[in-house]
Amino acid sequence: SIFSVATSSLDEVDLETYNELKEEVYPRAANNLYNEGIYQYNQGNYSEAVTALETILIYEPEDRLARKSLYYLAMSYEKTENIEMAKKYYNEIITNYPDTNEYYNAQNHLDKFNDV
Repeated sequence: SIFSVATSSLDEVDLETYNELKEEVYPRAANNLYNEGIYQYNQGNYSEAVTALETILIYEPEDRLARKSLYYLAMSYEKTENIEMAKKYYNEIITNYPDTNEYYNAQNHLDKFNDV
């Protein structure tokens, strides 16, 4: 897999080829994983959703999909009553994605936990 390539062992030409492939493949992989994660979430298959959504963070850690994936990860963990993991991901959204819908939704969820 392209993800497991040891880039430090590549020469300049091979590294350029690797980076070109990565730029082409990673966003598509992340998009497919996001769609799978949302599908699994909507089906109530939260552990399968977590698997797909966490993998997105490897492929596109700074992408728009990462922000949305973090939110659905948090909600998946909340649905399975793993509140500590839910809080972890809600807090990550708050730290890294201010002024987004996910930020405000994450804050609402954390406020709900604090009210309990």
